[in-house]
Parts: sequence; structure tokens; C-alpha cells
Amino acid sequence: MQGRVTGVVVVALALGACDGQRLAATDDLGGDDLSAANLCPDDQPDTCPSPAPSWQHQVAALIQTHCASCHSPNGEAFDHLLETYAEVYSQRGLVLDQVNACNMPPGDAGLPMPETDRKTIVTWFVCGAPNN
Repeated sequence: MQGRVTGVVVVALALGACDGQRLAATDDLGGDDLSAANLCPDDQPDTCPSPAPSWQHQVAALIQTHCASCHSPNGEAFDHLLETYAEVYSQRGLVLDQVNACNMPPGDAGLPMPETDRKTIVTWFVCGAPNN
């Protein structure tokens, strides 16, 4: 029964996310913490804008700021290194999915990623993740 109630809470929160704001989901019924189910806007662009975001001038710094502390040899997620273009590019599908769904960086990683930074990274992936 609790799974059904949690599902209803998640659906209700999803419907409330239509204004484009991230919502921190919580379960007021004393069940599991739903903070991992943060809802974010479905704003992945269908096409690449012109000009495309630049790895060298934008994206590399964002990855360094928001990802590399955990996704480095000394980080918690050392099995998914994200320090170089080649490492990010080789995992582009996974990284896109996680950033687009607002799963990364996780809520307990410190400050949340600003929406503009998330959009830049997602758009760069949609543009084919060029090494520009």
C-alpha cells in the first residue's frame, strides 16, 4: 500500500512541476525520503541552438565545478571519471540522462546546480557534445 501512496505523491508533485520549478519531494506519511525524486523541468531542447555551447569556454568549467569532486580518482564515484573531455564524451548518454533528470549532482553533494548550468550541459549533449 505504501508504494501506491508514494506513487500518488510523486505523480502529484510531477503535476505541480509544470511551472518549471524544481520541487523537493518529501513523503509526509513517514515513509521513504523521496528527495532523490527531485522533479525538474522537461526542457531538453529538440535541436541544437546556434551557437552551440562550447566545451572549452563553458561546459568543461561546469563539469569541473559540479561533477569532478566526486567523479575523480579520489572521489566517491571514481568508477565514472568526468575530468576530461574524453571521459565525459565516453559516458555522454549516462551523463545526459542523469543531468537532464536532475539526478546529478545529488542533493547531498552541496549546493544545487543552477538551472542555467544544467541547461548548458544538457544542450551541449543535444548538440553532439562537440570538442569545441
